Amino acid sequence: MHAGEENTSPQVQILQTTYQPGRAPQPVEPSKMSAIGEFLPIATQPVSALLAMSETQAAACSAKQRIKANKEVRQVAEQSNERSDEVHAFGYTFTLAPGFSIKINAESSLLLSSFAHEQGLAMCIESELQPKAGGWSQLLPTLSPDALRVFHEENAGGASAISECLSMEVLRRTFNASLKHTEMQLTYWPPNGAITDFSVVLDGVELGVSVTRAFDFATGALSSVNAEALLRKKLGGVLRSSATSCQDWRKQLLHIWCQSRADVVTLQHAYALLPIEIVADTVVIFTLCRGLHELFAEKQSKQPQRTANKTKGSKDAEHLRILADSDPFFRVQAPRALGG
Repeated sequence: MHAGEENTSPQVQILQTTYQPGRAPQPVEPSKMSAIGEFLPIATQPVSALLAMSETQAAACSAKQRIKANKEVRQVAEQSNERSDEVHAFGYTFTLAPGFSIKINAESSLLLSSFAHEQGLAMCIESELQPKAGGWSQLLPTLSPDALRVFHEENAGGASAISECLSMEVLRRTFNASLKHTEMQLTYWPPNGAITDFSVVLDGVELGVSVTRAFDFATGALSSVNAEALLRKKLGGVLRSSATSCQDWRKQLLHIWCQSRADVVTLQHAYALLPIEIVADTVVIFTLCRGLHELFAEKQSKQPQRTANKTKGSKDAEHLRILADSDPFFRVQAPRALGG
C-alpha cells in the first residue's frame, strides 16, 4: 500500500469500526488504533480467546467477514500458541486424545463457531474418529467429565448412551464445547413432543445436540431411501424440539455416527436433495467411526423408571385412609352403610 492510500480491506474495516445499538457502525479514529496485536495480544492469549470476537465487532460484520477474520487471526495465533494435542497437516486438524484420534477439516471449527451465532444458516461438517485398540471398556475411562456425565446420568430411554457420550467428547475435543444440560434436565412446553439429547455451550452460545446412528440393521449398508428418511425424521425432530424448548438455544447440532465411508457419501447426497425448510438453522456433523463395535451394537440395558406426574391436590391411598379415620361423620355413617 502506498503512503496516503486508504486501507479498505475487509479485515481492517472490521477492526476500525465500533457498533452501538440503533446506530450505524462508526469508524475509529486512526490515533486510537494500531496493529491487530493491540486488539488481540497473540503472545498472552490462547487460541480460543483469539477466535472470540467482541459483540461490537461481531455486530459490525457479516458471517462471511467474521469467518475470514477469524481464519486470519487463527493462522497468526497458531504460530505462537499451538495446542499440544493438535496436529495440522494436508488441510486437516488431527486431535489426539488418550483413547482415540479425530480428523476434521481445518476450517470446520471456524465455520461452526461463526454459524453458531447466525440464525437461519445451515451447514454440514465431516469428521472421523479412530479409536485405539481395546474397545469401549478401555475407551470409557479416558473420556472427559462432561462425556462421562452424559453416559452415566439417566436419559429418556433407548440404546444411545455410548453414541451420546462420544458425541459430547467429540464436541469438547474438537470445538471446545462444554456440557450445559443433560437430556432429563431439558424442559419443553408443551411437553410430550420431540426432545433433544443434551445441550452444550460453544463459543458462548448454547446449542441443542441431537445424536443418532446411521446404519441398516438388515443389510448393514445404508440405502438412499433410508438415508433421506433418517435425515427428514431427525431434522424435523430438531425443529420441533427447538420450537417447544424452554432453554436458551437458538439452533441445534445434529450429530450422525456412520460406520462406513459409503454411508457418509449416501447421507451427503440425500442431504443435498432436502428442502431448505427442513435443513435450515441446523448444523449436521457426520462422523465416521470404524473399529468400535459397541457404538453400533449397543442394546438398551433397562427402561428408565419415570415417576408419573401427580395431579395438583391429589392424595395417595395412605393419605386418604388417615383422613377417613379422622373424620367423625365417616365413622358414624360407615357402619350404617355396611349394615344396609
